[in-house]
Amino acid sequence: MASADAKEALVQLTAGDAPVRVYTLHEPAARGFLAEEIALHLREITGRAQKGPKPIAQRSEATAPALLLERDASLGREAYVAEARDGFIQIRGGDERGLYYGVLAFFEALGCRWFAPGEWGTVIPRRDAIALPSGWRAEGKPFLPWRGYHICGTGRDRDGQPMGHFDHETLLWMARNRMNYKPIHNDQEDRVAPLLREYLLEPLAFGHSYSAWFPASDYEAHPDFFPLVEGKRLKEGQRCLSNPELQRTAVARIVDYLDRHPRLALVSLAPNDGYRWCRCPGCEAMDAPEDRAKGELHRRNHLFAQTIARAVRAQRPGAVLSTISYSNYTEPSADVPPEKGLAISMCVTGAVNRSLDDPQSAWAALYRGRIDRWRAKAGPIFWSEYILSYGGAFPRPYAREMFRTFHQLAKQGVVGYKSEVTPGNFDAWRSASFLMYAVARGLYDAKADADALLEDFCRRFYGAAGEAALRYHRANREAMQRCAEDLPMLAAQNIPKIWSAADIARIEEAADDMRKAAAAGPGRIRARVAVLERQAAELATTRREVENTLAEPGEVRAAKLGVAPAFQDFDRLEWTAQRQRFNWLPYDPPSRFAVGYNETALWLCFRLGEKDLSRARAFARVRKGDVFHVSGVDAFVSPNPSSGVYYQLALNLTGERYMARCLGRQQDSSWDLKPEVRIRTRRGGWDLLVGLPYAALETAPPAPGDRWRLSLNRAQSSGEPAVMGGWPKGGAWHKIATMGDIVFGDPAAPNRPAAKKR
Repeated sequence: MASADAKEALVQLTAGDAPVRVYTLHEPAARGFLAEEIALHLREITGRAQKGPKPIAQRSEATAPALLLERDASLGREAYVAEARDGFIQIRGGDERGLYYGVLAFFEALGCRWFAPGEWGTVIPRRDAIALPSGWRAEGKPFLPWRGYHICGTGRDRDGQPMGHFDHETLLWMARNRMNYKPIHNDQEDRVAPLLREYLLEPLAFGHSYSAWFPASDYEAHPDFFPLVEGKRLKEGQRCLSNPELQRTAVARIVDYLDRHPRLALVSLAPNDGYRWCRCPGCEAMDAPEDRAKGELHRRNHLFAQTIARAVRAQRPGAVLSTISYSNYTEPSADVPPEKGLAISMCVTGAVNRSLDDPQSAWAALYRGRIDRWRAKAGPIFWSEYILSYGGAFPRPYAREMFRTFHQLAKQGVVGYKSEVTPGNFDAWRSASFLMYAVARGLYDAKADADALLEDFCRRFYGAAGEAALRYHRANREAMQRCAEDLPMLAAQNIPKIWSAADIARIEEAADDMRKAAAAGPGRIRARVAVLERQAAELATTRREVENTLAEPGEVRAAKLGVAPAFQDFDRLEWTAQRQRFNWLPYDPPSRFAVGYNETALWLCFRLGEKDLSRARAFARVRKGDVFHVSGVDAFVSPNPSSGVYYQLALNLTGERYMARCLGRQQDSSWDLKPEVRIRTRRGGWDLLVGLPYAALETAPPAPGDRWRLSLNRAQSSGEPAVMGGWPKGGAWHKIATMGDIVFGDPAAPNRPAAKKR
């Protein structure tokens, strides 16, 4: 909180061209990051060079007016008090972070803001004089103890060089908005952790880590450490968690790691991303009967993590291991004993338009209960969201709901928050700048007001366009608040449920007013406004496209073919468009597919657009062996939907493939679909023919009128960023219920031409 009396005398730190005097009283951090931040901001505000802080042993050595920094442990962890009195701007911090946060409060009082990473999102006003009213006071203390964003992918270091899971501008932004940690993977402690601490950010290890503790190099000596799937020990997938030797090895390796990294407060022990779980008798015995019936692994994951954490703490009593509540292992098991040395990262998907305290929301009730159940069984709980992972550049007008969620988290004893973000993906970040900023502020300040932050944001960030920007943000917020149902994610199919035609008209009007107001202003203001202009246009287009797509049937006709199709037959087939996943817009250039069948196989035919085919090929060479991240398609087919069985075939531009037979969450990646595959490249894209023999699909040839289920996903990798999508309605993975229908045709029907004979 801050207060000021404008009638009181000013404490003015600048006089003429002299630099601002800065003293540190009993403060060892007179140099380094804190000193750099003070000098940088004073220089940016005044336009004059600044000296570093001068350490002093007692207050009498300081000459007013000056900025006086002092450590005061009685304030507590990361707390601060800043005030203008006796000719000084005095800042006291409970620790180094608290002192830094007090310095930030001082700069905020001068008008500085850090709304988004980099110069693009930074507001530092130029002032002739640095002065605050005598009596000005600001104080703060952390609301949630741990506050961070997880930087996924590759960013840039301080020198502009690529660096995985690290981004200099993002980390600076996090520190300046009072975030205090960044999730890392265990293997990043040696390189990344020392750099993070330079920004006063603590590394905490989360994330998928079985393959790090038991790498593929273990396979030759210990194939029994790896998952047994369909009678074979696979080198990839999860691990054989019931194996006593694996458990002993896990404990030994973790203890050794802790001894080599004594400063790391959390060490990750979490399943790999994806499936391929071990199906040996020992591992299946770890599953609760009700879990096994549903294809879930709650007890197996919980029991293994608890067993290892307890054994590690027997040797290193202060150790805390982190695991994840995720996918099909989200719940604790009643018969597994409590273990306070086990931290839980609760991965959250669900109602983006609801707060955790909402009494009417089934989603909120589920997660409140889940928190309580884990609190009874584990130690620290971290709330883990995906703010930018889904929803592209659509508006995210739910800061109010998130602030209420933070209060509910604190009430239930949750100690930390994190969300995934991607460095360099600033189209998504910039379109959500206010929410990203508000989240950071609300996590530290229990009294933060989302509406007041929005008004300040619009006024300072958009300048002359601020009033129109405020109308724009409010129109989006009002539309979101009227939505009556829990929305699982901010995805294209939900756009018409949130934004009416009248809402879109208001938003477009506000965007146009912003453009006009910013036209004569600085380029940086026009650039910020342009982000919202593009957002408004995409929102309007997506709403229209979704309504059109919803009117389309969720089925395709399979043409009866006399013989296997060839590329020269493509002009005679019926083509269906594939759409992008998150906005349902057609691909640019278009990607289409057709389905045919003959006596021996189902045929999937693709005309795949590619923005830059040479670039896609080059990327494929770099990612050789990576089926899913190279331009390609991913097909899911279920000949008998009631059985729950479906088959997956992923193919990329180079012909690399992944195949699996799937039942619920179980995937047998050793299954051979024996596909006949043909690929040809052409101007503007490439074509793909895939024949799937009925024998490999465990079915007889279909008869006219039969219905199978089909889902297609398309990855177009030559754009920035890569575009995902497919059919039906943008694609769906691993869910028969959300697949579309293949309706098999009659060869006599006039719109079902037979393929040309070759």
